[in-house]
Parts: sequence; structure tokens; C-alpha cells
Amino acid sequence: MSKITKLIAIVAATAGVAGVMVTTSNPVSASAATKFRYYKNIKDRTYKVTNKKAVIYSNGKIKHKTGAKLGAYGKYVTGYYSSHVTVNGHKRVYYKFRTGSNHTGWVWSGYLKKTSKNALSTTSTYNPYGNDNSNWGQSDFDRLSKGKRFTMNLSQYRQGFLDTVNAERAKRGIATLKEDAGLNSVAMKRDLESNIDGSHYTSDGQLAAKVEAKAIGINYVKTEAIGMDGVNMISHGLNEDDSIDNSTKLNTVIDSAYNAGKARVLAYIYDDADSDYGHRDSMLNPSYNVVGIGAHSISDNTVASNATILGTK
Repeated sequence: MSKITKLIAIVAATAGVAGVMVTTSNPVSASAATKFRYYKNIKDRTYKVTNKKAVIYSNGKIKHKTGAKLGAYGKYVTGYYSSHVTVNGHKRVYYKFRTGSNHTGWVWSGYLKKTSKNALSTTSTYNPYGNDNSNWGQSDFDRLSKGKRFTMNLSQYRQGFLDTVNAERAKRGIATLKEDAGLNSVAMKRDLESNIDGSHYTSDGQLAAKVEAKAIGINYVKTEAIGMDGVNMISHGLNEDDSIDNSTKLNTVIDSAYNAGKARVLAYIYDDADSDYGHRDSMLNPSYNVVGIGAHSISDNTVASNATILGTK
């Protein structure tokens, strides 16, 4: 049995147990099927590293790994250029970054969390929070979390996700989604797989979620969404130009599994420009009426990973 098969078997065996925590250190990485699309200039911005073991690439074609890990350069980097590629047909964005010690490289944008739009330079010891009252920061998290820290609890994560996505659908007059046990099982498998290969598709071009579903007799899968969030921090809602909106009600203190599920929905709906708002459209599609939610923690409980499967039943 291969390593991935063993990991999937563990998830499948425990998916119905509340409070399950499944961990893996495997980073999402580009495969041999990576195809370069184009470069795009972006505003210099400070990012927090959400996966210390993230793979660094030496150029924007995302073909050569440097052998270094992102966490070796500290907690914060400055992103200043982007490379748009496809991996097995799935669009993905990589950022070129610079560290305080002037090391540079390319890393998947999902492993970088936006901090303040005004922080344009950084070092490995830089504290982007400081006394900047224009932005939420670590001191705000400590104050608002009251000592609480995130621990993955699958049941609570799913509840936070479901409550939030249905509240967002209700705002728009869209019928609620019902949690589906079969889709939950598929979502758990896809969540684990997506941290090894981030593509939505199999090598022969089929939607991976549909393939997994058919294997267990489910034929009502329509689409999937995959994503991840740093935890023990405050998740921001963003303006249309990607600047932080400090008055927004989308800020979520991710100090629990419930709030991690909530933050992921808000990210899918409001912070989805890199996916051309495809995740948002899926979450709010009125023709979908069932959902499966998979989640686990990676990087020693500092990142919450998610796969969501949507269908019509």
C-alpha cells in the first residue's frame, strides 16, 4: 500500500468520528504537468508564512525546487511579482518573494497570508503588527481570543462552515445546503489528496471528486473547492482592490475549529479573485443542495486545510 493510500485509508476509517484530527507534513507542490501561462506585476506586500515546510522554486516557470523550505527565512516575507501557471489543467498562482536577508524565490500563494497593505518591506524579525492601529494584528488576536487556541475538531469545523455558507446563501435568497454523509467521506479523501497534488483533476482530465464519489456509488457530485487558512490569527475580509477593510464584518478570530470553518467560507466567497470567483459561484449556486466538508490540520496545527464537495440530490 502506498503512502497516500495509507493516509486516505486512515481518513476514511475515521471520517465519521467527531473531533478527528488528521495531520500530514506533505506540502502542495507543482507536478510535471505544470504549464507556464504568464507573469503579472503585483503591489509589494508583506505576507505571513502559513506553512514553514512549503517548497521554494528557483524561477517563475515552477520547474526547479531549490531544496530550501519557506520557514527557514522567518515568519514574514515580501511578495512582489506573480507567476500564473496551470497544474494538471488547474489554475494556480505563485508569488516571487524577498526576505530580510535578500533571499528570493517562488512559492505557492496559498502559503502566504496577507497582513497590512502598507507594510512594503520586511526582515525575518519584522513585526508587522506593532502599534499600527489601522490594521488588526497579533495583539488583537490575543485580546479577542482570550487565551483560546485552535485545535482541529472535525464536527465543529463542519458546523462553522455549514452555518456560514447557509447564512451567506440566505442573504441572497438562496436555499440552504444540507450536509451529506456520502459527500463528507469524499471531501475527507479529497482534502488529504489535495495537500499532495493540488489539482482538481485526475491525470486523464476527470474531476477527481466525481471519480472518488463514483467509487462508492455516489453520482450527484457537481464540483469541488479546496483551500487552506492560517489559524490562531485574524482572518480579514478584503475590498475589491485586495486592501484590508478594517470596518468589515468579515474579520474572524480563528481560535477554534468552528471559526476556521467560518473563515474558509468567507475566503471562498469574498477573497477569490485568484480563482476568478469560481469558488464563490460554487458556494452560492442555487442548483446545488447538498455539501460535503473535509478538513484537517497541517504544520503542527498552524494551518487548517479544506476540501468542499457540492452536489445536487
